[in-house]
Amino acid sequence: MNIELQNITKTYPRQTGLAVNDVSLTIASGELFFLLGPSGCGKTTLLRIIAGLLDATTGRVLFDGHDVSDTPPERRGTAMVFQNYALWPHMTVGQNVEFGPRMQRAPAADRRRRAAAALERVRMADFAGRKPNQLSGGQQQRVALARALAAGTQCLLLDEPLSNLDARLRLAMRTELRQLVKDAGITAVYVTHD
Repeated sequence: MNIELQNITKTYPRQTGLAVNDVSLTIASGELFFLLGPSGCGKTTLLRIIAGLLDATTGRVLFDGHDVSDTPPERRGTAMVFQNYALWPHMTVGQNVEFGPRMQRAPAADRRRRAAAALERVRMADFAGRKPNQLSGGQQQRVALARALAAGTQCLLLDEPLSNLDARLRLAMRTELRQLVKDAGITAVYVTHD
């Protein structure tokens, strides 16, 4: 998916004021694109605008040349991986990964197939029956990535996804993430201050 941002501005009245100021950029299909900057500079706000979780004050978001500025998040073909992984603690790993296809009303057999394939891709298939609290931080991160992939996303949006990991694991996961995005052939936007 090719992503184009045209003159995106986001202001918050009576709060922080100007969060994003006239940003225009193009992200090529299949690219792993980084938004790098210090905390508070608007990276996450921009990512949430791409996802449709926030509306831009002005400007347009285009996916493959089509304006999606007014398209709800669930219809954008994006999936977001959050800093805290946002896994459901009462669900197993397999159920967490099936969540996206379930919300898309996919048949049970299709949900299981997509979840199994995504877990295999991130090398977590053997953990499908475990709960998130039985996993390490790196394993939880892999499950969050599998959940995003199982949703059938064309674009992966990553908001500081490795910041909760120790330095050694963070380095290893960066390499894995890069390879995963390349192998999946999807566009990824990665927010980081590191």
